[in-house]
Amino acid sequence: MPKQDSNVTLVDEKDEEFDTNYLAYKKGLSGGWAGFALCHGMQDGDAAVFQLIKPTTFKVHIIRAASDDHSEEDE
Repeated sequence: MPKQDSNVTLVDEKDEEFDTNYLAYKKGLSGGWAGFALCHGMQDGDAAVFQLIKPTTFKVHIIRAASDDHSEEDE
């Protein structure tokens, strides 16, 4: 990861690009990450795998959390 704040591009599985800001001192994404997550319907429990494809470009693979479709009332 960059040693200073920089722009990072996230590429989804449809090859659409999303610009975000990487904050080096926090070691995290800002300014664009929330929009990416909302656009892709990410929810608590989902995972994202970041594959570095260029120095500041990542392919993002989303792994959905398993959902339990059975309620306790069905038992």
